[in-house]
Parts: sequence; structure tokens; C-alpha cells
Amino acid sequence: MITGRLRALRVLAAGALRPSATVSELAFRVLPTDVDLNVHLTNSRYPQMMDLGRMDLLVRSGVGRAMSKASTWPVMVDLDLKFRRELRLGTAYTLQTRVTGQRRKAVIFEQRFLVGERLHAVGHATVVCLHGGKVVAPDVFAGLLDV
Repeated sequence: MITGRLRALRVLAAGALRPSATVSELAFRVLPTDVDLNVHLTNSRYPQMMDLGRMDLLVRSGVGRAMSKASTWPVMVDLDLKFRRELRLGTAYTLQTRVTGQRRKAVIFEQRFLVGERLHAVGHATVVCLHGGKVVAPDVFAGLLDV
């Protein structure tokens, strides 16, 4: 729990200082607090790390600031995650996050867990924007669309 909060604080602080980007790349290492009995990254950690990747992208792209000013908040409504290879204890990996599309009033994030160039897992998170408890058009993401 504390490790997750420390990671979130690190991502937010570093994201505010790093240059603007339309793709987020965060470097992590699998820690003892991240593993299950099989000594690899536990399944519940992947969505937590993906939250950090989306947070970093929103901060660095300026979308987070625009959403805050408009009192609009991102909410994940769907997550599809495919595991290809395990991430073992001590492994350094990169989480790469980008916006890849838009569906109706939702934005699709692609998030890749890489060791070097090798793909270990890939996830697609569907996010909607809420304003006053209602889903609104995600126009603020237009500059991040990879089309």
C-alpha cells in the first residue's frame, strides 16, 4: 500500500517536471512487495501500474490540468489485459502509455509492459470523462490521439 502511494507521488512530481509528451514511458523494477507466491509480478499490480502510466500521461500532456479547470475527471470503465511473459522479481521494465483511439464518449489507452523491446503484457483501458456526475465528450484528449 505504501509502495503504491510512494510510486504515485513520484510519478506526479516527476511528471510535472518532465517535458510535455504524447507518450508516457515510466521505468520500474519488480519489488518484493509486488510479487506473488510464484515470485513474479502479481496480477493485481498490473492495473495499479497502468493507473500510474495514465496519470503520468495526463500530467505531462497538460490534459490533466485542462480537465481539472473544467471540473472533468477521468474514470476507467473497462480494462482488457493480455499477459505474454512473466515479470520476475528484480526485473526492470518500462510501462509505455499512449492514447490510441476514441469510441463514442470514451478514450482508449494502450499500455505496454516492456523489458527492452520485448512485450510482456499489453492492456487497453477505456476511460470516460465525468462532469457533474455525467459522461461528457472527451474533447480534451484530441491532441493525444494517435491517428
